[in-house]
Amino acid sequence: HDEERLMYKNISFGNSNGSYNVKDLNTALKRNEMAAAFWAMIPGPKLLWQFGELGYDFSINRCENGTIDAGNCRLSPKPVKWDYTGNSNRAALYNVYSQLIALKLTPNYITTFTTSNVTYDLGSGLKWLKLDTDSLKVMVLGNFDVTAATASITFPAAGNWYSYLTNNIRNATGNAENITLQAGEYFVYTNRNIRNSIITAIDPAINNEAGTTLSVFPNPVKSNAMVHYELPVSSTVLLDIWNTNGKRLAILFNGFKTKGKHQFVLNSNGFISGKLSAGTYLLHMTTKEKQQTIPFLITD
Repeated sequence: HDEERLMYKNISFGNSNGSYNVKDLNTALKRNEMAAAFWAMIPGPKLLWQFGELGYDFSINRCENGTIDAGNCRLSPKPVKWDYTGNSNRAALYNVYSQLIALKLTPNYITTFTTSNVTYDLGSGLKWLKLDTDSLKVMVLGNFDVTAATASITFPAAGNWYSYLTNNIRNATGNAENITLQAGEYFVYTNRNIRNSIITAIDPAINNEAGTTLSVFPNPVKSNAMVHYELPVSSTVLLDIWNTNGKRLAILFNGFKTKGKHQFVLNSNGFISGKLSAGTYLLHMTTKEKQQTIPFLITD
């Protein structure tokens, strides 16, 4: 796990061909989406560097003064880049990680996927990964080259295959097919329309402190979401929204609430529609006993 960070390698050493340049930030972020697809779909536990889901592009060997020193600075503190969430392409990478992890949490994946169900070919520019079980089949394709590439691919079964991260459908023959992908193009196909059966890509975030809970569901938030909170005792409550730079954006509620469970619709408070762009925000709750903060993501 001591390998250098993917985005740092892309930006520092990435290959190019014509106008396609892996050192370009947005191109590098898209390639990290592709790498995440292969990384996430292989069964088993994973290691993800801090902010890797947002394309962290500082070297693991960066010193506090900004120089690079593999011998002395590997464990030096690194910059905390919450401002990455303001970049729509970084947010897109975050969403891909969220959706892939959500797929891994579906019962069909959890109960059947083991390493014995996995086959792959990672030897050429156009790579593929198959997960083949009775309950769910997954096919990951990605072109890691900087030019278009073609390979002979055999899907595990004939019929419709659903692109999990887009709305595309591919009809597979079940036999070998020549498939061409452009540089950096990738797909995660499933033989069932899992995309439309998953409500949220992130489990509701819950803080438990002395019987107090706070959550946003669904999270990420696309249009509407519910805030749920429970108070162990009656109390004044302040609920407000902050950005990751520490600026308060809105007060959702400021008043007295009785002991017990409470909820409200975020959209009814008017802070989503036309007011907050896609990105990460912080929901903060202050009572006479506690203060709690949880992050939530707004998507387009």
